Amino acid sequence: MAPFWGIGILFSVGLGLSLFGSLFSFVDGAYAAQRFYLCVLLVLFSAIGLASSLNSRSKGLILVWPGVCLLFVCFNLLIHGASSVSPFRWVEPLLYAFFILAVTLGGCWLARLGGLVAQIRLLVAVKVVFLMLYAGMALNYYWFSLLDDGSAHSDILPWGFVNIRYWSHLATWLLPLLPLALIILPYSRNTLWRSMVLVTGGLWVWMLILSSARGAMLSVFLGACLSVVIFRRSSKEWVKCFLLIWCLGVLFWLVLSVTVPSLQGEGVIMRELTWGSSGRGPLWVEAFAMSQQNFPFGMGAQSWLTHEVLSAEYQSAKKFAHPHNMYLMWAAEYGWITVFSFVLLGYLGVKRVIEAKVSFRERVMPSLPVIALAYTASVLGALVHAAFSAVFIAPASLIIAVFVLAYFIAVTWPETPARNIKIAVRLSRPAKAFILILYFLLAGGWLVQVLQYYEAMILDSVMYLDQSKEGFFPRFWYHGGYPRHDSL
Repeated sequence: MAPFWGIGILFSVGLGLSLFGSLFSFVDGAYAAQRFYLCVLLVLFSAIGLASSLNSRSKGLILVWPGVCLLFVCFNLLIHGASSVSPFRWVEPLLYAFFILAVTLGGCWLARLGGLVAQIRLLVAVKVVFLMLYAGMALNYYWFSLLDDGSAHSDILPWGFVNIRYWSHLATWLLPLLPLALIILPYSRNTLWRSMVLVTGGLWVWMLILSSARGAMLSVFLGACLSVVIFRRSSKEWVKCFLLIWCLGVLFWLVLSVTVPSLQGEGVIMRELTWGSSGRGPLWVEAFAMSQQNFPFGMGAQSWLTHEVLSAEYQSAKKFAHPHNMYLMWAAEYGWITVFSFVLLGYLGVKRVIEAKVSFRERVMPSLPVIALAYTASVLGALVHAAFSAVFIAPASLIIAVFVLAYFIAVTWPETPARNIKIAVRLSRPAKAFILILYFLLAGGWLVQVLQYYEAMILDSVMYLDQSKEGFFPRFWYHGGYPRHDSL
């Protein structure tokens, strides 16, 4: 039972820091604190997963194709770190390498731990409590905005984030999981609990509509639709709860952002909704041009920050620390070969979900299909959202992603390993000790460079503010435009 509570504490700290970091006295809205926590979380999850895999008595630990693909991706990331001209060339490649190890090895460890449904119930309950607190404080902000000379509440809601996109990332990950609180928990049929969960979900949908976060709304619905297509009959109860939450969200928007402001003579309150690319077009053109320079290997880690501008569109456009498209950024910096390997991993993941759906029929736990559906919808929604925003850069998003992806892998863990081709590896104790020592040396060196990168960024931020009127553009740190090209 102790590991369960340990996971719950790690998740609680991560979710609390992601949602309520602004309540603490952080200048950057807890961006750096979230990044440091993420780095420690990745190292911890990877270490536990690695130790669990090395000590497991199972003869078939590594699926051939996923294992080979994971090793290739991690090796490719390290190669791009070595070829980069950035003084902190190892920080981001190792971030993604440790992220991949954390969600895969960590997910396998969670599956071996046993009591998977109990683990997920604990995390769902924790998540609902935090979402309730956030929604309650949002209503508080709303009432004060109505009393403050009719100020537009769309300017302050969602609250607590230096950029509205970072909140929308969390909404993309968390909203598809919320119906689980109405289905799998022991008190899911309690009227008071159901009312509280539905109101919480409705308020989150209201804030999502209020934010005009087109990418998040589109991603959540596409992820939900694709998951329903995969699971079909198993999705009935989840779809019912999901649609009910969204209907309540629309109702809240009609009442709180249309009716009440209209009665005050203000009209409909929400952020401006546009149908263009919001300035992303020149960024995507530049990222694609970069991906062609050293095809298919890319220009190296952090080259987006340090390269000579290639396209005329980007030359005259506003500069950002990333192109607002994770796939084009990876293609530009790590090459299309890396993107292809990610696509292959995605294909293997979808294949595993379909195989797991069949195996669920033979298991005695009726909750697993709907849990798998919810986590699949969350993951697919985030993958779609990554085409429009920095879902896999922002630290708050990555903290939640570690838990969602790890449990996604745990839920779809092969129940019958004999059906798959495996590599059986037997290692001696000295070999296992050597692997663990090598891992901790690598992890320790990476954490040291992360700290050095932070210190150098802080020093540069002072000079940057004196020279530039643009403000900060977040990436790894809140001042994400460091290092940068001499002309910027």
